[in-house]
Amino acid sequence: MAALGAFQLVDGLPDFTSSEKVLGKPVGNDLREGKVTLPLVYALEQASAEERRRVGTILRDRNYDQVPFPLDSGDGGAPNSRTHRISGRCTA
Repeated sequence: MAALGAFQLVDGLPDFTSSEKVLGKPVGNDLREGKVTLPLVYALEQASAEERRRVGTILRDRNYDQVPFPLDSGDGGAPNSRTHRISGRCTA
């Protein structure tokens, strides 16, 4: 069971921490498709009420029209501090 959890983290984390340019495919697809992945569960544990509300909006609407994807900052895909902290926790 631990191997499955490790796979889910390795497979799902880049969807939150990378950029399309680096990953070679669109990021944020899991959330847009309504998939509640293990990295998302960990992120929601650390999220503020407002951040959880935004995630709920994306899951409900299945798009980012009302909530812009947080890594779309033009910085080449560098994760924001919250994503970095969560990804560090997930991979430690």
